[in-house]
Parts: sequence; C-alpha cells; structure tokens
Amino acid sequence: MANSQEEAMNILKTAREAGERSRQNILVDTKKEVGKLKEKAKIDIEQERKEALVNVKDEVADLSLQIAAKILNKELTKDAHTALIDSFIGNLGES
Repeated sequence: MANSQEEAMNILKTAREAGERSRQNILVDTKKEVGKLKEKAKIDIEQERKEALVNVKDEVADLSLQIAAKILNKELTKDAHTALIDSFIGNLGES
C-alpha cells in the first residue's frame, strides 16, 4: 500500500512539474508574441505618421499656392501681371 501511495505521489509530482514547464513555455511564447506585436504597431504608427506629415505638407503647399494666386490677382494690375509673366518666361530661357 505504501508503495502505491508513493507511486501516486510521484505521478502527481511529475504532472505538476510538466504543468509548470508548460505554463512557463506558454508565458515565454506569449511574451515573444506580445513583443512582436508591439514592434509591428510601432512601425505601423511611424509609417502612418510619415504619411500624415506628407499629406499635411501637400495641403499646406496647395493652400499657399491658392493664397498667393488670390493675392497676386487682387494686387497686380493687368500691366504688372503681364510684366511678371514676361519676366518669368525670360528667366526660363536663362535656366
């Protein structure tokens, strides 16, 4: 009888140890996966940030051109506007 109790205790001990090893392996694997997910999220966030900055720069450039065009159209007389265009065309030939 003592022998069977001892055998049962050994089986329980082995099962507990196997369970603990499995638990540790699961924790290690989970930590690795979480690390990979965090890194991917950082990369995705950085890419989105860069794309947003490019979009903002493009929008600012477009708005600046629109504002400049409105200012030039309001403040330049027809003769001054023609002279500005002629000057620009002349500079193109020099480039």
